[in-house]
Amino acid sequence: MRRFSIRNSRSYVSSIFLPETKIFCTGLQKKNGLSFLAAVGTIVPELCQCSASYQAALSALSYRIYGTDTKIFDSGIICHQLPQESPRSIDSAPLADAILNGDTTRIKDYCSAFFDSLFFVRMPPPNYIFGMFLFLISNVQKDIAIKSSHPVSFPEFTFDDLNILPSVSELKDWLIDFFLNYCRTVFTEYRDLVSYWLTFNEINMLSGKGVYPVTS
Repeated sequence: MRRFSIRNSRSYVSSIFLPETKIFCTGLQKKNGLSFLAAVGTIVPELCQCSASYQAALSALSYRIYGTDTKIFDSGIICHQLPQESPRSIDSAPLADAILNGDTTRIKDYCSAFFDSLFFVRMPPPNYIFGMFLFLISNVQKDIAIKSSHPVSFPEFTFDDLNILPSVSELKDWLIDFFLNYCRTVFTEYRDLVSYWLTFNEINMLSGKGVYPVTS
């Protein structure tokens, strides 16, 4: 039993017959010169469980972002190891502070470090990466709403906006560009509300240490 659907000009295949489907898809590619990616679900004992097999196929297909030579994915590629990072471990305050101060270098450094921290294995589940992206964005928006009397909403996006990205490097670029663009939006929206933009580096350190004597 095979299920076909067309999405983004590619054919996605789910089947409970792994060897047969691989042979079938390989034959299509060679005979017709078609270029597509295929995913094969898990073997299930009953017809009513085919939907679970189909979901496994979709999960396997999401690993295409790692740029492997594989054109036909199966559930064997799915990582089942528990991640080290969780949504509660995200400290988004430094990123929110960088955005409010217009510090693009800190934004890039934070996003790069955050992205790298998600790779607890060589190929973590893409859905885990997508989910952590969403939690980070949500946390930053809450932090900015608390710190600012005129919070600016994030641009709308969906899970599919991440799912269609073709590679890991483009995922990382998307995260960095998302917050850089938001930073520009903040300064555009606040342009008429703020007369002077000043950046204070670690002002809490100065206030905590007191006043230093000036010597000639």
